[in-house]
Amino acid sequence: MLVHNGQTGTFDGVIPANGSIFTLTGKGEFSDLVYISSMIINGFPVKVGDVDEFPRPATDSNIIINGDWGEIQYLTENPPYIIKFKFNPNYDDTLRKFDIQLGYGYWCSHIILEQP
Repeated sequence: MLVHNGQTGTFDGVIPANGSIFTLTGKGEFSDLVYISSMIINGFPVKVGDVDEFPRPATDSNIIINGDWGEIQYLTENPPYIIKFKFNPNYDDTLRKFDIQLGYGYWCSHIILEQP
C-alpha cells in the first residue's frame, strides 16, 4: 500500500522481502501523465538502452523494464495506462530503495519504495 507523504509529495511504501506484484492505474484529470519516466535503484539510474529517460508508451503495450529486482510492464497501449509492477524476492542483506518517477516536466510525482 502506498501512502502519500505530505512533506515531500511522494508516495511511499514497503515491498515485502519475499517480493510483490501490484498494478497502478492513472485516474482523474491528469491520468494520461501516469507513466514511468525514470527509475533509480539504490542511487543508480536504470537505463533503457543508452538513455536515462524511459520512452513513453506508444502502440506497444509490451514495453518491459526489467532486471534482477523484477519488472515493470504496461498492460494498456493508451492512457489511462495500467502499469504492472513485479518485484522479485530480495535475498541480499542490502536494502533495495526504488525511486520511480511518474510523468515529466511540470507534472510529475515519485513513488519511493523500500524492500528489506
